[in-house]
Amino acid sequence: MVQHYASEEAVRLIAAHRLHLVGSDAIFGVKPHPRSTELRRGSWAVRDRRRARPGREAVARLTARAADRLGLRDRGRIAPGLRADLVLLDAERFLDTATYDEPRQYPDGVVGVWVAGRSVWRDGGATGERPGGVVREPRR
Repeated sequence: MVQHYASEEAVRLIAAHRLHLVGSDAIFGVKPHPRSTELRRGSWAVRDRRRARPGREAVARLTARAADRLGLRDRGRIAPGLRADLVLLDAERFLDTATYDEPRQYPDGVVGVWVAGRSVWRDGGATGERPGGVVREPRR
């Protein structure tokens, strides 16, 4: 189900609140909601150099702050001994391409993705590695 309940402006207003963290109730199925990965908001923040602070803020909400809220002590930061879930973007090309008609479009400008330190996306496609899994750690 795709529910059209808020305009793009409303989504941006909600996302601008200081306590907002990134999450999704979308189910990745045959036809998921195109906003299910938070790329739309992130792509405009990363590309617009005048929004350097909002870009950093968007990354923090996707990473460290979200991990902290969920009690995931081994994620959300780059440091020795942590899980190493990483995304490398080309800021000049990073753009969400998903639409309601074609929601399974991959974004442009994603150079590489690593999950648990293993490369899962490289050279425009999946590598075949599947190191992910269900997170079962309780919240603090």
